[in-house]
Amino acid sequence: MDNRTIRHLLNNELEESVITIVGLGSGGARVCDHLTSNGISRWNLIDKDVLDETNLVKHPRLRGELGLPKVDIQRKWILDRNPESRVTTYLEDVIQLGSTFEKIVSQSDLVLCCTDNIESRNFITQICVKQQIPYLVAGVFTAGFGGEVYLYDPGRTGCYTCLRQYLLAENHLLPDEEIIQELVERNVDGKAIYGRQQDTLSGLSLDISMIANIQARMALSYLLHRKDERHFLGLFHLDYNWRVVYTRKMETLPNIVPFHYYGATILQQQNCFCYSMGADHEMAKKRDTH
Repeated sequence: MDNRTIRHLLNNELEESVITIVGLGSGGARVCDHLTSNGISRWNLIDKDVLDETNLVKHPRLRGELGLPKVDIQRKWILDRNPESRVTTYLEDVIQLGSTFEKIVSQSDLVLCCTDNIESRNFITQICVKQQIPYLVAGVFTAGFGGEVYLYDPGRTGCYTCLRQYLLAENHLLPDEEIIQELVERNVDGKAIYGRQQDTLSGLSLDISMIANIQARMALSYLLHRKDERHFLGLFHLDYNWRVVYTRKMETLPNIVPFHYYGATILQQQNCFCYSMGADHEMAKKRDTH
């Protein structure tokens, strides 16, 4: 394919940006698709899994690709859309990459965390904070009740660990933990939430797509406007680094409005390890007073 046929659709400002994405499941693959279609052409793809039949109902890839590594499938898709792309793949668990991941992060402009477990999120947080590299964490809440996207902007915001510490200080749980608590109180079998036994509670592909779209939008905005001091966090028309959206009502959260975007700016918490890692404490102190 002649790449000139899509050149008018791509943003040339982003051609040299290096993006590392960890997790190419039903959310991560969509985020990668969107950013590729908007000009990102230098990728590090990290995922240890292959595409299997249970993925098909939510994953955007093809039945004919079953059994293939997700990183290889995604690389093929990227090169199909933009043959000039440079893509490096890692068919491994991110935690097992260890020091190799540190090197990958140090050469990245932005890291996208699209994993579904807290261990990998904590590991990615530690490495990105150590290397002072921005990252975006995204996750869909249990049973598809909504989701969140969180940006760590070195020297400007707290890391993802700061979010938990902030909420605990305010006597709150993470949104997903509140949802799990409600399901437990309603005696819903957590093992069946994403299965066929509880169809009315299953997280749908559209729930995943919605959060993936927000993550892609925030990533694009951050990359394009991070050097523009007129926009807080470098975000265009986004004032917060933590965005939360719910898709339906919850009994324990009666004030929640479905499809309303909630936002907050989470600053570095003094008891978090990121506080001493190149933070602009004076700026954080000033923001704390508002």
